[in-house]
Amino acid sequence: MPGYTLKISGGSDNSGFPMDRSVSGAIKTSVLRLISRSGKNKGIYKRMTIRGNLISSDTAQVNLSITSYGDRSVEDIFGPIKEKKPKEEGK
Repeated sequence: MPGYTLKISGGSDNSGFPMDRSVSGAIKTSVLRLISRSGKNKGIYKRMTIRGNLISSDTAQVNLSITSYGDRSVEDIFGPIKEKKPKEEGK
């Protein structure tokens, strides 16, 4: 996409584990995560498996956001966007 500037905002690996910017490298590791700061689950931690912040051959999906646009529109590059059909009622 010439002229575009993209920001990587996340992703997941081929096993479905999310990428996390707090872990450097392309490793898969388990970390303790705080579930909630307030409410019923206040102060409870949970062990979660995550992937590091480096894109590697194990990365299956990358989330991107456009920070600056180029000369051509996104629809010209990727084609028309398919619209979702409304669900039929009564089935």
